Amino acid sequence: MTSLEIRQHQFRKVLRGFESKEVSAFLSQLADEIETLQNENRELKTSLSEAVKELEHFHRLEQTIQQTLIQAQESSNKFLANAKQYETQSKREAEEQAENLIRDAHREVIRLKEEISILQAKQKNIVENLKQFLEKGLELVNKTESAIQSEMPESEMMEEKRKYDAEIDDIVKTLVG
Repeated sequence: MTSLEIRQHQFRKVLRGFESKEVSAFLSQLADEIETLQNENRELKTSLSEAVKELEHFHRLEQTIQQTLIQAQESSNKFLANAKQYETQSKREAEEQAENLIRDAHREVIRLKEEISILQAKQKNIVENLKQFLEKGLELVNKTESAIQSEMPESEMMEEKRKYDAEIDDIVKTLVG
């Protein structure tokens, strides 16, 4: 029942009934109260509707924040996993590079030792050849000196010189080659 219905309601007139002015005043007061209550009820429904909408908005906002937090956590976990994987991979690559460097260094040491051994053999050979060259040279000097003192014929001296020259050439070729 609305306040308008209360205001417009008509009562029958009977003998010994209520005072019509009092009834009208009471009904008017009652209609005012009902109208006030209806207005308050309408305002409360509007406020409730707005509060429900706002609450729904906050629920959606809360869900969005929770999803964002979950995504941030997942991103953080992925980042940490990627960082650990990168660290492991970098460490493995560094270890492989170090092993390769060590392996290459060992090969180089072996190669250098072999080269040193070859050079030492060549040095020994050169020293031996030089020693022979010097001995032949000394022998030639001694024979030449003896030939000069013994007055060996020149033709024999030339023959001896050619033999010694050939031997010296062989020694020089050995030294150079």
